[in-house]
Amino acid sequence: MVILIIMALILPHKFTPRDYQIPFWNAMKTHKRACCVWHRRAGKDKTHLNFTIKEMAKRVAQYYYYFPTMAHGRKALWEGIDKEGFPYLQHFPKEFVKYKNDNEMWVRAVNGSIFRIVGTDRLEVVGPGPFGNVFSEYSIQHPKGWEYARPILSENNGWAVFNFTPRRKTHGYRLYRMAQTNPDWFCELLTVDDTRAVTQEAIDVERRSGMSERMIQQEYYCSFEGGVEGSCYGDVLNWLYSQGRITNEMSYHGGLPVYTVCDPGYHWPWGFFQIRNGEPIFLRAYEELGLGIEKHAEILEKYRKEYGYRYGGHFAPIDTEKNNAYKAVAGKSLYEHAKDNGIEFTILPPEFRVIDGIERTRHFLYSCWFIKDDCELLLDAIEDYSMTEIKSVSTELQPVYSDVPATSWSNHLADMMRYASMAIKKGLVGIEQKSLSLDDIKELQRATGYA
Repeated sequence: MVILIIMALILPHKFTPRDYQIPFWNAMKTHKRACCVWHRRAGKDKTHLNFTIKEMAKRVAQYYYYFPTMAHGRKALWEGIDKEGFPYLQHFPKEFVKYKNDNEMWVRAVNGSIFRIVGTDRLEVVGPGPFGNVFSEYSIQHPKGWEYARPILSENNGWAVFNFTPRRKTHGYRLYRMAQTNPDWFCELLTVDDTRAVTQEAIDVERRSGMSERMIQQEYYCSFEGGVEGSCYGDVLNWLYSQGRITNEMSYHGGLPVYTVCDPGYHWPWGFFQIRNGEPIFLRAYEELGLGIEKHAEILEKYRKEYGYRYGGHFAPIDTEKNNAYKAVAGKSLYEHAKDNGIEFTILPPEFRVIDGIERTRHFLYSCWFIKDDCELLLDAIEDYSMTEIKSVSTELQPVYSDVPATSWSNHLADMMRYASMAIKKGLVGIEQKSLSLDDIKELQRATGYA
């Protein structure tokens, strides 16, 4: 590790890396990309924040520190305090800070560099050419955040660091596997056996206090086999994988119509599916932010020409037709606006209780198939979608969940799936879909050896 002295300041400031953190510092002398899969309490953000501050002093530029949401960034870093009671922001020497904006969470250094905390939930990641980027807890960030930021870094030869503990084999896992064999990347997975930062006695205390073995393996031994805590559909997804229902061995059937379902708004996901032998086959899904209906109509037309899709219907929720705020601005409903652009939606009835729709969707998913590569983002969202933890009664070891979904990048894609289950259950695609009871599902699992 190199100590930088500038303006009589020594950087890093009030930080000495632990021995297992030094390989990262040394690697970044020659690398522009790093993937650090480190266990809980390994000091990920403390290490990468101090690296960023040192880089700010070396080169005047913008530096973005990404979190799943702005609120997450405020709690974890902007207002974060380590176990010794030291605030993370005090790693910025006072003499190095020219201005700090607490509301928007950014710091301007005396040399002109800017540090900014950004949430990827709204994908507002494209700014004035950041040179350095840290993606903190990348495994629970919106996967497209990196896609949007990558071209900027390629243009200005900037660097990017990803840190996370595993959350199943979603986009974080895919990034890790890529980085393992890519010589341009520094890649490291550290468990407690590697760092000794958490004692076995401390882990045993958590185990005796009720922390599940799955969570222990995930958080302390960086296992990618566990699921997301409070996940609504994680167990169903496991079953779908085990039965080969998530596969690249399927393709579009030209003799059958393609249906679409969407969740209009700033986040605007679309799913494309067919019905074969009474079962839904999801061909692909995408999500684009900030596009109007005209652009989405162009995308649907592009797919029609490129893949030969013959559309049989387009489904959308009730607020597509009954959104007074949209009508006040546009002069017509989104339903009417879409029809003007060649998309005639079938409007779905209202969902009075989201929890009922989630339960219906759980049953529905057991009958689904997915083309894996083209539904990658959708599958990640299904895995990530979870219920809200009730902080007032939860502990670190025993979380308690409400019947309200947590706010996450995955919400809109998961809502789209809920609308798909409604459309199919109500027979709006030409068949009457059987609704599986809990007894049906248990019997299905027993018959396939998954129970």
